[in-house]
Amino acid sequence: MGEPRPVESETRLHERWAMALLGNPAAPVDVARRVFATGSLLPAGSRLKNVELSPAATAALVAHPDPKIRMQVAENQRLPRNILGRLASDPDSAVRARFALMAWRNDTQPSPEALAVMSVDPDPEIRGAAGRLLGSRDEARLRLVEDPEPDVRAAAVSSRHVWSMLSLEARERLLADPDPRVARAVGVYRHAGTPLPTTLAGFAAESSLKRRESVVIKGRLDRDLAEHLVRDPDVAVRARVAGNEHLPVDLAVLLGRDHDPTVRLAASMHGGLSEEQRAAIDYIVPEGRAPIARWVRAEQDDPDAMRRAAASAHVLLRRSAANMRRLPPDVVEILARDEDYYVRLMLCHHCADAPHELLVDMYAHDDHLEWEMLRFKPNFARPGLARFVDHANARLRRVALLDPEAGPDVVERLSRDSDFQVRYEAAGDPRLPPGRLLELLYDEDVASAAAGNGSLPVDCMHRLLDAAGAPRV
Repeated sequence: MGEPRPVESETRLHERWAMALLGNPAAPVDVARRVFATGSLLPAGSRLKNVELSPAATAALVAHPDPKIRMQVAENQRLPRNILGRLASDPDSAVRARFALMAWRNDTQPSPEALAVMSVDPDPEIRGAAGRLLGSRDEARLRLVEDPEPDVRAAAVSSRHVWSMLSLEARERLLADPDPRVARAVGVYRHAGTPLPTTLAGFAAESSLKRRESVVIKGRLDRDLAEHLVRDPDVAVRARVAGNEHLPVDLAVLLGRDHDPTVRLAASMHGGLSEEQRAAIDYIVPEGRAPIARWVRAEQDDPDAMRRAAASAHVLLRRSAANMRRLPPDVVEILARDEDYYVRLMLCHHCADAPHELLVDMYAHDDHLEWEMLRFKPNFARPGLARFVDHANARLRRVALLDPEAGPDVVERLSRDSDFQVRYEAAGDPRLPPGRLLELLYDEDVASAAAGNGSLPVDCMHRLLDAAGAPRV
């Protein structure tokens, strides 16, 4: 492949090479060890949690002799969980605690082995984190509801599914627990198995505010209770009951004449209305995200219900349908041609069946914050994307690299692109010709991508570290 050129030791390339090699999937453990053996090549500790590391580098980090380094890597929850999970058994309690805290804070599931270790840790905070992260059927979690520490018991019953798995005796002990933390945690289960009230008298007698709210939003309403709720002086109550799919149609029509626009909007989305009744309501579609109609979500597996929503003149019902993950092919076709930008946007971002042409078009022009995620959708077809290699739109030139049939000539051409992001991704493409890859190792803009390229030979990695002054280990 050629020899790396000598460069001055002060150059910023050294750190870029070193950090990129830590993420190179082809880099062996001894490359990672050489980087860690040279403190000047490591970034500031606050950055380590954001570095993309290879499995080899992760293994070297979790075994690093400095607990401060191990604490930093514990914050990087994107690393291979089977390797990162070794920190659950770290000899330093601060490292174990940091690992547990970050897993809970980021809602990342550690490996089963790591969770089992956490559930018997002498530190109650770590056991509490395990109680929040374990699955509802894990024996370890069921044991933790009997833990001597109240915080751990409270954490272990944080899932409704756990409560259903407990024996009657275990539930009674938790309900009688004198500790206020446990009492708060199990308070939501006191009415478990008790149906929501459906009558006006039952609603008036209900003491739980959460259960009363659930009745308004989704409860099955007797006529007297429904009439009471649609006349409630609280606008929030009227708006919520307007979205209740069990509300009689004539009362939804009544709320469609409400003086408050939020109530009228909610009523206009009621599933029982005809298109004529819906059109008669004076509603205003709000800017930005709008709520998904409850009936659309509830009936998402009913093809006819989805067809009705997709054919509605009410744009929020069409947007609601576009948010569903699976849709019949004819519904997808209708929504993909919808004149409303947000219908098409929601279809691309949420529906697994969004068509290739729409995904590519939205990827090229969408200004939504998550526009880059579109290229990872199932129907963002890869073969043929190389046709965009000379396209005026830089986003489309980038996706030319996603074509598995694109040859080295396409990748090399894109490595000379005027757009930085296109050049950067081309520099990291394993199909890049070796000579061009060697050149890009000295281009400060894309040196990181080049050093992280999986086609970089291991002997070249070591020569780069030699040039950076890293000792052989």
